[in-house]
Amino acid sequence: AYQRTLVQSSITRSNVLEENYTFDNTLTYTKTYGDHDITAMGGFSFRDERYNFFSAKGYFYDGSPFSRDVKQSWYLENTTLSTREAGDGGATRVYSRSYFGRLQYKFMNKYIAYATVRNEAANKYNQQRDITLPSVGLALVVSQEDFMKSISSINFLKLRAGWGRLANGNVPTARLQSAQSTWSVFNDARVDGFYFSTFQDDLSWEFNEELNVGMNLEMLNRRLSIDVDYFVKNTKNLAIPVFPQVGSEPSYKNVGSMRNKGIEITATWRGKFNKDFGYTVSGNFSTIKNKVTDLSGQAFLNRGMAEFQQRLTVGQPFDVFYGWDIIGVYQNQGEVDKDPVAVAANTAGAGTVKPGYFKFRDVNGDGVLDANDRVYLGSPAPTYYYGGSIALDYKNFDFSVRIYGQGGNIILNRNRAEVFRTSGRNIDAQLAENRWHGEGTSNSYPSSEGYRTSWNQRNSRFWLEDGKFFRLQNVQLGYNLKKQNKIPEMRFSLTADRPYVWSKSKSTNVEVGFDGVDLDTYPTPSVFTLGWSVKF
Repeated sequence: AYQRTLVQSSITRSNVLEENYTFDNTLTYTKTYGDHDITAMGGFSFRDERYNFFSAKGYFYDGSPFSRDVKQSWYLENTTLSTREAGDGGATRVYSRSYFGRLQYKFMNKYIAYATVRNEAANKYNQQRDITLPSVGLALVVSQEDFMKSISSINFLKLRAGWGRLANGNVPTARLQSAQSTWSVFNDARVDGFYFSTFQDDLSWEFNEELNVGMNLEMLNRRLSIDVDYFVKNTKNLAIPVFPQVGSEPSYKNVGSMRNKGIEITATWRGKFNKDFGYTVSGNFSTIKNKVTDLSGQAFLNRGMAEFQQRLTVGQPFDVFYGWDIIGVYQNQGEVDKDPVAVAANTAGAGTVKPGYFKFRDVNGDGVLDANDRVYLGSPAPTYYYGGSIALDYKNFDFSVRIYGQGGNIILNRNRAEVFRTSGRNIDAQLAENRWHGEGTSNSYPSSEGYRTSWNQRNSRFWLEDGKFFRLQNVQLGYNLKKQNKIPEMRFSLTADRPYVWSKSKSTNVEVGFDGVDLDTYPTPSVFTLGWSVKF
């Protein structure tokens, strides 16, 4: 086997130091005056995070006492002085502090009001070190009112509303400007010089302002409980790139905004068939509508990959896909010759469009397919989520099932799109089975030949798939054996985690990132577990 010579061998020693300090203090005061309850709380919090990295490297020399078999010789002093080099990874220190207080008032346990204020500060932001975050809320326990006491079916009913602000301290610090050396030729002579960064980052806190109105209901001897919430969350001071009127380097500033609003509903029913057989059924459903509300006067911001462009556009969801709309597949040469778009493309380059190629929508009707015909193709953000569970217990047996899913979003199938980067003949099975291979065979998939042409590789709906899915998240069957004489308490269980998923997408993993791009991540596995626990 090959081994490096001694003079080819080197040693590297590194040191990483991370320190995190947390200091929290709170003081709470409560007092009751007849029907009046007051709770006041104040506090202070401090965080200090430090990081330091250092490394050194050197090469050994002939005659060095270094030996692979002797750990005591693995030191830099056994390397040549001239080859030693050190690398300082830099030291960072981020510290933050916050003052906070909360006041809550209750009258007869029916009328509730609270107010909270928090002031956050961090050394990472030079322009705005601190931010004040207030919140207020009101609640009314309607079931405590006299007119509700005659309604025996309702055990508890609370109406509530609140508004508050929450900061995001994960916005990075402003970039440091730098000067780079350069040179040019003037009058046949080299002239050295510098060019400087032209961006002017101005970053500070992002924050959310959320309005929430909700209801909590328990009825039918508390067997049925329902929680309903309506929310509007505005993200302000969103850090986005701002392009200058002169130059090409964008600056990052807190000038964007975004809105999320929706409804969340949760319901649970608890009951018994008899004294030994009980059950619990619960479900939840939520909707969310997302849109960008301000980009500081910019029409749009391009995001995503070069081949599959996404955009931030006012009035559209975050990272919406942007490209060409497909209206079918050319079935024969006659269709190609009758379509002005195909004729114009073939006039510019013979053979650009053939039968079996995609037919794109000419949005502006000018008879030419170009960038002006692009449209918004769909959002990677789900518009609804749902989940549910069923739990049964019969004597010493118990059984439970949990499900969840989402929908309303579009995801990019990067596995199919690898055709952009490869020259082989492999195609995905879905395309192989549904490809166009003659008139009338397909109006959704191109031919095998067309699959690898630039005309069909435009960013279009072909590469995007419906992101809705349903997942059976967990199934468990258990049996509890109570302690008897010399037999200890035991539990036996059989569990299936993620045993089944249904999806319209053919991506390897249906749960992709917030940008909606399937990066060929390894599929989430199903896990089956047989358990046995003993309690002595």
